[in-house]
Amino acid sequence: IDADPYRVAEHVARGRRVLVADAEDADFWRHARLDGLRTVVLAMDDIDAKLRAARELRKAGFQGPLLAHVLFAEHAQRLRDAGVD
Repeated sequence: IDADPYRVAEHVARGRRVLVADAEDADFWRHARLDGLRTVVLAMDDIDAKLRAARELRKAGFQGPLLAHVLFAEHAQRLRDAGVD
């Protein structure tokens, strides 16, 4: 998912499964279909957005690899605690 419709269009044109959505939108997570996802990369810079997305993905039953980058070393353990591999 990406909140930028232009980026989404670029990904879709390359054959990727990408949707326009906001990872911090509770309504999105209530209706998200995660079937077929093999790996998720959380690429947003905001730590709170990454934490929420990780928790929501794990709560919804996603068991595949969940990856995220960290901007600050102290965020790594918080992300692991939220379910990031």
